[in-house]
Amino acid sequence: MENNSGKCVRCKNLDLYYTKGVKKFSRTKFGWCIVKCATVKTDGGCENYCPIRRKYKINPMIKYSINEILTELSEMRMLLEDEVRESE
Repeated sequence: MENNSGKCVRCKNLDLYYTKGVKKFSRTKFGWCIVKCATVKTDGGCENYCPIRRKYKINPMIKYSINEILTELSEMRMLLEDEVRESE
């Protein structure tokens, strides 16, 4: 009983198959389903669909740099606002 609630290609239970090309590996339209223990097409779907949850990690140095830039921008804004108030 197929329930196309989601495509297998976006399921965390699927390990995609790749073929080796000249310069890179290419994704195929098939993969191994861990739940079914069988090869499935990536455009199919089933009741065991579980979407991939991607967690993006931000480098702490990037966070620090962005924080510094935002602090400088807020200081510049305060200076400009003070200058506008003085000119009025």
